[in-house]
Amino acid sequence: MGGPDSRSQAFENAELESVWSFQKANAAAFETANGVRWDRLKIIATAFANNLEGAESVRALPMYLLMRSRKEVEYLAELVKVYLPFADKQRWYADPAVRAEVDAEVERRLREKANREDDIRELAEYGKLAERAVMSQGMAHGMMTRLIFAVLTSTWTAFEVMAGDVWRTFLNEFPQLLTSQRMQQSCAESSGGIGSRAISIGLVSRHGFDLRNCMGDLLWERINFSDLGQLRKAYCDLFDDPELSLALESKHLRLLEEVRHLILHRSAMVDENFKRATGSPLPLGCRLPIGQLPLQEMSDAAYDCGCFILRFVDERYDRLRGQNRA
Repeated sequence: MGGPDSRSQAFENAELESVWSFQKANAAAFETANGVRWDRLKIIATAFANNLEGAESVRALPMYLLMRSRKEVEYLAELVKVYLPFADKQRWYADPAVRAEVDAEVERRLREKANREDDIRELAEYGKLAERAVMSQGMAHGMMTRLIFAVLTSTWTAFEVMAGDVWRTFLNEFPQLLTSQRMQQSCAESSGGIGSRAISIGLVSRHGFDLRNCMGDLLWERINFSDLGQLRKAYCDLFDDPELSLALESKHLRLLEEVRHLILHRSAMVDENFKRATGSPLPLGCRLPIGQLPLQEMSDAAYDCGCFILRFVDERYDRLRGQNRA
């Protein structure tokens, strides 16, 4: 028999739509990227959206495979239903004409079914139930847990990298912001070679003795953007905006940061720092239980806060460019 490969691309697309109809959390990130007007910021925004989509794709892969296996069973069932009347008349599937007719009818039926809303909901529910069943198995549970940990760390990294790139790109564009009182305090003399009254010769020489468009690069090197506290302070010092400050205080974003740190530095084993930072009642030394984490809320916090930063900075860029022209 011809097997699944005989189905058309149209059916494949309908099948994918069924799978991804509930995996569109990153749509807002692409919408934000498309709406960015500043060309340099648009590059960063697009990378952010693509990185988040990559994390979501990894998260969705097991469910997609489980749902795809169900689709293969449905395909075989429809194939039997369509082919039996031909077989009764001794018209065999090996005949190219019979195969083409049977495959076309199977494809039509499956495409029609895949486009029905009730089938999409049923397929999504099946995927969730199957995934929970897999998670109840010892070895599979361990693999799924590691996969989800990888998704969480990738999601935080996408946010962290975006925030750092936006901050330094904006300061490169508007170095005059360094004259604000908060930025003056932030640039107090340090081992980094930059101070409110002096810049080391070594740093100047690294940039060809021309610092007009690289102040963001210089200061970015002194900030650990993987630390949400330092990230928030950097943004508050640069923009001094209460709404932006509030967005960066998201409790779920903070939890995502702490979970990512625990995964990478402690193999997801609960330690004192995690308990102190999150107020978690989990006992010391236990492995972080996936079932007790607000996975959706943590992911949404990275999306929402990242999109807020991009929209805020794009608007601020337009405002400052208008002031410079005036």
